[in-house]
Amino acid sequence: MLEEIHLRHNRLEEIPQSFATLPALSELRLDNNNLSQLPTSLSLMPTLSVITCTNNNTALDAMIPADIQSKSLMIKWCLSMLHEYNQKEEAARTTYQELQDQAASAANEQQHLEEDVMRLKNDVATLQAERPTQYLERKRRFLAAKARWSQRLNAVGGILCCMSLRSKKSARVSAAATGDGDGGSKG
Repeated sequence: MLEEIHLRHNRLEEIPQSFATLPALSELRLDNNNLSQLPTSLSLMPTLSVITCTNNNTALDAMIPADIQSKSLMIKWCLSMLHEYNQKEEAARTTYQELQDQAASAANEQQHLEEDVMRLKNDVATLQAERPTQYLERKRRFLAAKARWSQRLNAVGGILCCMSLRSKKSARVSAAATGDGDGGSKG
């Protein structure tokens, strides 16, 4: 298993996060390269006890003061603090985004509710304004329809009455012709 990696004087600009997957790595020498940062995952390696990173890019040199760049435990502690900070920052960003989404959703819902309330107010106002005219129009139509049906019923009733009279008269005529009529038996 790989326990030591010496990458001095290689003009490296970055170290891959995958170094953290080397379970037995105990020493990592990164002096005299062009590194501007170190992967925070290095702080999570329990076996890593030596890290050196002197004479690199000014960004890394500014991040880790020169007097502690060769002190492995301090570098590891700085990396762990940076890793913890990055996790907290990511959690804060996620929470902030969730809150923004909830606020946007609530504002959208409030807008829809306000639109619904305005629509209902308009509907109520319309119904209040139209109610008397609609009621009177419906009543006029109802009364006209009632009059038409009444006329039709009267006409049908008259026809039924005439038919009833005719059928009685026709029954009398037929009874008189056969001799079974009422007039012959009463007398």
